[in-house]
Amino acid sequence: MGDVVTAPAKVFPGRQGHALYRPGETNPHARLTEAQVIEARRRARETPGCVAGLARQWGVSADGLRQAVQGVNWSYLDAVCPPVKQRTMSPRHEYTDDERRDLLFFLRGMTAAGATVAEAARNVGLSDPTARAWLRTYP
Repeated sequence: MGDVVTAPAKVFPGRQGHALYRPGETNPHARLTEAQVIEARRRARETPGCVAGLARQWGVSADGLRQAVQGVNWSYLDAVCPPVKQRTMSPRHEYTDDERRDLLFFLRGMTAAGATVAEAARNVGLSDPTARAWLRTYP
């Protein structure tokens, strides 16, 4: 009878010296699907810190899924579902210059009076590493 003709695979220009570049699911090394990447981006936007759990559930590396969520990989999906670029910082990390100056004043006063840095940090509501870093950075 006749030969079966199939459409050629979509080939993209090579990157970094590679002959072929196939994005997403068309890449033979892909472990994620487009639906999984979109779902991971949606969940990461709603619930920060869920990427590692999703990676365990789907049997992929957390770093690979994190790169897909942040748009390092699977960037052609950015128009469909924008990447989650960075985590939002919690309010306890957002100090104004005046607040930082006041906290440093109390830290220095307590440590001069004989308190340890850890005790002084606890009293002003800072973590011990943060208090130590501030005392080193702002002498």
